Amino acid sequence: MVVEGKHFCICITFLSASVWAQATSGDVTGTVFDATGAIIPNATVVANNDATGVKTAVESNVGGVYRFTNLPAGRYTLLASANGFSSSTLKNVDVTLTALSQPI
Repeated sequence: MVVEGKHFCICITFLSASVWAQATSGDVTGTVFDATGAIIPNATVVANNDATGVKTAVESNVGGVYRFTNLPAGRYTLLASANGFSSSTLKNVDVTLTALSQPI
């Protein structure tokens, strides 16, 4: 049964990977939750590279956590969707490169 009018939010945290030289991509991770703060497991989250149109999809785990790894640098639009909820869009998510000289 689909419940109309339910909404959820996308929470994003940026992570940098351990590398020895200049990175060529970045990671984006976050949590999908509804307006009451309850987590949304098994949500589909799509990262659309605004410049190239390339889309990458992942699914949130049982804790509502999703993670994109090795996304090329650029500006992205994230779209989260789950059964029984309205979709949620987050625009202007910038993935940047990080140069590291030592592993973290």
